[in-house]
Amino acid sequence: MRKVIIVAICILSIFAGWGIAHAHGYPTLPEILDAACDTESSVFVVGRVAHDLGYDNGIGVYAEQRLKVLGLLGFVVHGSVANQFKQGADSGTTYGFGGHVRAYVWNPFYVGAGYSWTGYRSTFPDGTVWAKRGGSPDLLAGYETPDADLSLTYSLREHDTLNEVASLTVTWRQRIYRLLHSRLSLSRSDFNQDGERRSGWSGTIGVGIVW
Repeated sequence: MRKVIIVAICILSIFAGWGIAHAHGYPTLPEILDAACDTESSVFVVGRVAHDLGYDNGIGVYAEQRLKVLGLLGFVVHGSVANQFKQGADSGTTYGFGGHVRAYVWNPFYVGAGYSWTGYRSTFPDGTVWAKRGGSPDLLAGYETPDADLSLTYSLREHDTLNEVASLTVTWRQRIYRLLHSRLSLSRSDFNQDGERRSGWSGTIGVGIVW
């Protein structure tokens, strides 16, 4: 009971402090955080192409949420899903999600690190299902302005799959008009298959809104 009373007093003190600060014209904690942080959301419809990776082409959705603090640090989370499947399959999806932290070491240039997961699930005419999911650390560097974001991302080898996929990706996002943006990416992937290291290419082209 004593702990509940202490917690209640702390919560009431916080609200009382906000009220006093607001009454005297001082900025409150939410107002300070709002001034220090910039948020951004985006959703894109993307076409996906692949070469030497065993996938058919597909179409899907990519979404991203960004938070920038004091113009020095950026936090980005993203996710995607597409109607894309292995060659010869009847249906399936590819998907990915992850996040990273950016440090604007020399604005507008930044470096960053994060982690991402990618996977697929494909169903073949005989009912066979192929599925895989893997994760890998990411290292990136880029250039960002209010109208454009150009980045280079190296995804280290997956540590939890037999394929041990690693990839190098160039991504370019560009404002077209107001909220309307384009998003292009091109990736080279290396992977284990049939006892040897192979490589292939994939890319996306999309249009969406950023707000």
